[in-house]
Amino acid sequence: MSRQRSKRRRKTQAALTDEQIRLLDQVDFPWEPRKERFERGWIVKYQELARLYEKDGHPKAVKYQSSLSAWMNKQRRRRFGKGDHKLLTDKQIRLLDTIDFPWAPHEIGWHTKYQALVDFYKEHGHVNVQNGSSLHNWARNQRSKRVGKGFGAPLTREQIRLLDGIGFTWAPTGGPHQIAWQKKYQELAEFYKTYGNLKVKAPSSLYTWMRTQQYRRAGKGACLPLTDEQIRPLDEICFPWRAPRIRGSGGANEA
Repeated sequence: MSRQRSKRRRKTQAALTDEQIRLLDQVDFPWEPRKERFERGWIVKYQELARLYEKDGHPKAVKYQSSLSAWMNKQRRRRFGKGDHKLLTDKQIRLLDTIDFPWAPHEIGWHTKYQALVDFYKEHGHVNVQNGSSLHNWARNQRSKRVGKGFGAPLTREQIRLLDGIGFTWAPTGGPHQIAWQKKYQELAEFYKTYGNLKVKAPSSLYTWMRTQQYRRAGKGACLPLTDEQIRPLDEICFPWRAPRIRGSGGANEA
């Protein structure tokens, strides 16, 4: 077959005649060399996967046993030299890395659970999932994995960054108290978003809550100290850690 391709390309006496070319075309003769066809097919699949990444942010939508899912599994085997598959080239690995290709299959499962947590956050304004649910168990496992415990490989820097982005609490949650804290924080964050400052008028429950956080940060009173996971989001909205002096009776206080 390679001889026929060469003869078609050559402009010599040995070249194929138009009739010979026509007959070979009738049986779908593959004029393109196998290597070139393989590389072109690889690029087609890669572009299909890249479009899916661009649309959904992650290939969680790749259905099990689909042709694209099978292709992804094949790339993993080629990357790590499993089976009889030819190893991926450096260029192919680099292209897959640019779209954060999940070399370990469990990464897809991680992103599926992460997206469920994002949806929970959008609906409730916090990430304190009810105890006993599969999502709660997953969140608890992420805390363990960050310190080198729990099931599966340790969290990557990218996974930690994604969880930090939705205010994930790395310290074990305090049940109803932590949920109440998150609700008040969200109320304060909305105030900051609306007015551009945190000059909450007294008396109000939000003003009282702010004073409590100031006491907790300073270690005053009988309240538990704030955790780093609580201090960080408050810093992001320019929380005034230093409590203001109380004005005279003629003026209202501001936190």
